[in-house]
Amino acid sequence: MSTPQVLHSPELRTADQARPMNTTVRVQLALAALGAGLVHFAVAAGAGLPLAIIFCLCGAAELIWAAYAIARADPPLIRLVPALALIPLGLWAAALLSGAATAETLPPFALAIAALLDLVVAVGLAASERRDRRHSTAARQPSGLRFTLALIIGALAVSALTLPALGATAAGIAASNGPHATHEPGASVDVQDTHPGH
Repeated sequence: MSTPQVLHSPELRTADQARPMNTTVRVQLALAALGAGLVHFAVAAGAGLPLAIIFCLCGAAELIWAAYAIARADPPLIRLVPALALIPLGLWAAALLSGAATAETLPPFALAIAALLDLVVAVGLAASERRDRRHSTAARQPSGLRFTLALIIGALAVSALTLPALGATAAGIAASNGPHATHEPGASVDVQDTHPGH
């Protein structure tokens, strides 16, 4: 008896046989996750111990996923990440409503930027997954020039959001006011003479 042929149609693809994402979309979403992870690490530095541990875990997960998404064409947990990306936002809201944190320990501006970046990742992955379900052909990959321009624009946009958010955290404020802070032009710096008589 002859064995039946297996039809390699899009309908018969399993969940673990997902097509590679569009390179430009994948890298830009990875940059957004990278920015959110950095902000969550900075927020954890000024939060109380329970919240600090949770935000550190969120930041670590975002950085690991971002690194994997940049290096591989098939980012992990594509169907779960849109929901997981909303966990830090829910944690922030729950902490404020319960009174476990204040605006000083959890800076609103920094967490709002991190939430925006997480929403970009969630919406981008959900839209990419829906597009893959509708179209049976693989995603068209951009040219080298188009990819480079998109990468530069994405990196600049994420940097423009992330750097002010980092500066609004306790770690950012401490770095700005610390001993290595930049002095204003023309400001005098007192230097003690450690060798009197010379």
